[in-house]
Amino acid sequence: MTTRWMQRVSRGTGWCAVALIAAGGVAWAQSAVEEAEVASIVKAVAAEADATVKAFNAGDAPDLAAMFIPDGELVDENGTVTESRADIEALFRRFFERFPGATIEMERA
Repeated sequence: MTTRWMQRVSRGTGWCAVALIAAGGVAWAQSAVEEAEVASIVKAVAAEADATVKAFNAGDAPDLAAMFIPDGELVDENGTVTESRADIEALFRRFFERFPGATIEMERA
């Protein structure tokens, strides 16, 4: 025998279940979108890494500098800061004059 209270609770529970299922669907859809965004970002970063290696290995200071915003900074391993795209290009030019044929590789995790 079902009382009115039990009917109300079961109807409320049903709506809660529907709400939870709907929320789970939204979370799943959001998760799928986030995964697609992450995959897109990973692909873009890999393309930039490949372009960096290609430009460096070609000794192409202008292409390397073009990867920086106009007022960008490059900080070397000693903490020396080179500011502006023009100064970064000049830095790479000096490097390639001093170390002709220098190459780099980038590993991907």
